Amino acid sequence: MPRLCYLDGIVVWINTRDHEPPHFHARQGGDEIRVEIGTLNVMTGQLTLAKQRKLLRWAATHNAELVRNWYLARQGLPHEPIAPTMEED
Repeated sequence: MPRLCYLDGIVVWINTRDHEPPHFHARQGGDEIRVEIGTLNVMTGQLTLAKQRKLLRWAATHNAELVRNWYLARQGLPHEPIAPTMEED
């Protein structure tokens, strides 16, 4: 589970050679979520509402980097870490 980002206590990763559709995983404490990259729809799980909103806002800002990492992971190549920054509102 190579970590892409550590965002305010949330660990974000993409599994190597994971199944379609392109998605990422995130975990905080005992809570875990899977999010489709293209739509940012939650596939499974949940985080607290505030953390989930923050994660989805971060994912929207870094969508191209998430897509790139998905394809790197599918090929078994090393991931490229993503900064825990977001666009300002």
